Amino acid sequence: MTPRTRWVAAIAGTLALVIAATTYTIMSRPATGPAAQGSARWRPAGELLVRDTATGRAAWIKGGVRTAGGPACDRTYQAAGTMICLRAVPGVAGPQTLMTLYDDEGRQFKEIRFPGVPTRARVSPSGRVVAWTRFTLGDTYAKGTFSTRTSFYSIETGYLVTTMETIALYIQGRRFTAPDLNYWGITFVDDTFFYATVGYGDKTWLIRGDLDQWRADSVAPDVECPSLSPDERRIAYKLKAGGKWYPAVIDLATKTVTRLAETKPFDDQIEWLDDNTVAYGRDGGIWSVPADGTGSPKLIAAGASSPSRWKADPVKAVDLPASAPG
Repeated sequence: MTPRTRWVAAIAGTLALVIAATTYTIMSRPATGPAAQGSARWRPAGELLVRDTATGRAAWIKGGVRTAGGPACDRTYQAAGTMICLRAVPGVAGPQTLMTLYDDEGRQFKEIRFPGVPTRARVSPSGRVVAWTRFTLGDTYAKGTFSTRTSFYSIETGYLVTTMETIALYIQGRRFTAPDLNYWGITFVDDTFFYATVGYGDKTWLIRGDLDQWRADSVAPDVECPSLSPDERRIAYKLKAGGKWYPAVIDLATKTVTRLAETKPFDDQIEWLDDNTVAYGRDGGIWSVPADGTGSPKLIAAGASSPSRWKADPVKAVDLPASAPG
């Protein structure tokens, strides 16, 4: 079975359910209006992409200098010249998440709208696959129970997975099903493999997924909102302790857990600045801390959230289309 066939098989059931419910809208069009007219003013340039709290827009930081003027986003991320922007917008039946993609010239080329509130976003290292998570009923991770939906979109092929709840899940080698499965916090290895969190009841697992095979296998328990290190040997994540979350790192080979030198709780998906340092949003700013448990937290961007390390000289295997297929 080819990767294309496996993708189609994986999403067929999901698409049928969503189309029957007519609860989503997919739009594929060139940017128009103010966003298109202003694109030249916010061409990405900087070492760190963030959401500027004062304006609610994407901004870039280089050498401590912040350049604002990007699109309005509640959550954002970028890799290899592809930027994903999630924004909460009103809907007839409740809040919706508008997912918008931009290329490295600041041009909008894809929009997808689903019910729910945006919470997490990631882009694969090649910039060709994106994933995002939303709360379907306006929940938060702080609630005892919540409902999420995580979606994937392939820029190169136009394939859309509306929710990964149909994936074949294996916990400790055995096929696992439950009525209350929730997936969130995607972090990509490449365009095929990824890590994520699956939760059911009061249990959470770090899983490794395969988009081609549409299968996910458990890796370690009690890992939330994973973030893969640049050397692909460690996962930074939210460690729950006393009902609150603190940053930690797990070694994928040894399963050794290192709690980082942060004493205040946070709720964010960590970003690796390099092999030795991570960053995350806390108390209205972005903080960094060594990934080995030493040192102490350092405020690197006040009035900001949703950090994403900007990769200079992006290398892309394919050109982004002006209007991706839907």
